[in-house]
Amino acid sequence: ADGICGNNTRKMVKKLLDQITAPADPGDPSNYPFPTRTLKYGSEGNDVRWVQAVLKRLGYAAAIDGDFGSVTKKSVKAFQKKYGLTVDGIVGSATRERLRQEYEHPDPEYEDIGYPVPTRNLKKGMRGEDVKWVQAVLKRLGYTIDVDGIFGRETEYRVRHFQKCNGLAQDGIVGPATRTAMQASVQ
Repeated sequence: ADGICGNNTRKMVKKLLDQITAPADPGDPSNYPFPTRTLKYGSEGNDVRWVQAVLKRLGYAAAIDGDFGSVTKKSVKAFQKKYGLTVDGIVGSATRERLRQEYEHPDPEYEDIGYPVPTRNLKKGMRGEDVKWVQAVLKRLGYTIDVDGIFGRETEYRVRHFQKCNGLAQDGIVGPATRTAMQASVQ
């Protein structure tokens, strides 16, 4: 406490103001401003939250905390790789516009999942149309996966990754919590 409003004090005040004005649904990108600046490791603010919320909706690991840390950078790099962008972990104009495009206009190929939402817990070894729903949701979120209705090793692996990205128990089973998170991610 030195009575001077230096960098650390400004950062703390900004962080506290961001927390006070936090929206009811922190996972909804529309609650945050679209970034107009280049964002990179170390950036902070509500525009970082927009990037994190969009990444999370698209199935990437992201804590929506407004701090552009190593997890956000890794997710940005994975997003950039998938869409053929320069893989540098920096949200410049090209990455920013592609994030906006994917958020506002998801690939129409996956608009309607077309399979029944599971009503049973699904795990490795199971088959059916509801397994196809899980696979179609994962595919829509950017995972490389065949929609064949067979809950095999690859499906289990991708379910575990989805669970990890969404803060769920990583058991590879599509139970009520995972199913709810999957439904929310494609709405």
